[in-house]
Amino acid sequence: MRIGIISNSSQIFMPLILELAKSRFRTGVSLYLGSSKDPNMNSAQIKEICSSLAVPVQIETAKDDLYAWVRDLGLEIIFCAGYSSKIDTDSLTGVTHGSFNIHFGPLPEFRGPSPVFWQLKKGLSELGLSIHRLTRDIDQGGVVWKSSIPNQPFCSYDYVNLVFSQLMVKGVFDILNTIESKRTLEEHERDDSLAAYYSTPKLEDVVIDWNKMNAGEIIDLVKACNSWNSGASTLFNYSEVKLIDVSASSTKMNRPVGTCLLENSRLYVACRAGESIEVHYLKLNYGVIPARFATAYGFQSGQKFQNFFAK
Repeated sequence: MRIGIISNSSQIFMPLILELAKSRFRTGVSLYLGSSKDPNMNSAQIKEICSSLAVPVQIETAKDDLYAWVRDLGLEIIFCAGYSSKIDTDSLTGVTHGSFNIHFGPLPEFRGPSPVFWQLKKGLSELGLSIHRLTRDIDQGGVVWKSSIPNQPFCSYDYVNLVFSQLMVKGVFDILNTIESKRTLEEHERDDSLAAYYSTPKLEDVVIDWNKMNAGEIIDLVKACNSWNSGASTLFNYSEVKLIDVSASSTKMNRPVGTCLLENSRLYVACRAGESIEVHYLKLNYGVIPARFATAYGFQSGQKFQNFFAK
């Protein structure tokens, strides 16, 4: 089976390439590497790795390269795994077994480019991913495979993307095995009344609102912002500070929201309804610091974190 992988995110596609390259499907696998602004994307290095795996690589130089690549290789099935450009599905001709997109969110509830962020920010108990048919309309094709993991305290944005990049391998192999055995790919039922689209996070999406957010919501936001945003943003003495690692605290603080309490080399912050969080790591202009050293950087009990936007 001639299999095409389309991506511009090595973090997402590499586990899939590695598994396909050592499977019975290895002789039919090809990679299309889209252009990317990610400084960690090293096309030459990726091409060298794929060459060692006997996986041909097409480096994108123009958007139309994609359609010529599909046509010239006579691809029978395509998987998009972290490709950020919109694809004209009408130009994907001759792909006999279909084209699929791997989406790191449940559908139709979390359409859009940043589903992991929004799932974490909203504090879902289960974090889902879907493989769906590629259609002209973004994230609206029928879902043929889905899975989920429990949302644990350690589930940061980076961690979830890492786990999903491994979990999606199972989904791709399940689909390939189904097609190879000439069974029908069943589409999951969906409730379109739950459909929602979430855009790429903006500044207002990554800042802490001490007046409105409770302790749990602040913790969820911090998880959703690590490490791509270096934590959730707030202000201290009118300079930006990012909370990188926080946890729930049993310390009751009947003080104004955002108020700091430094006690036994620990930093607590008052939240709504008498709740508090413990801050473990912060990012200041000078870099990342452990909260146990907060006093050395000017933090004192009674001082307050401020909202980013005036209310």
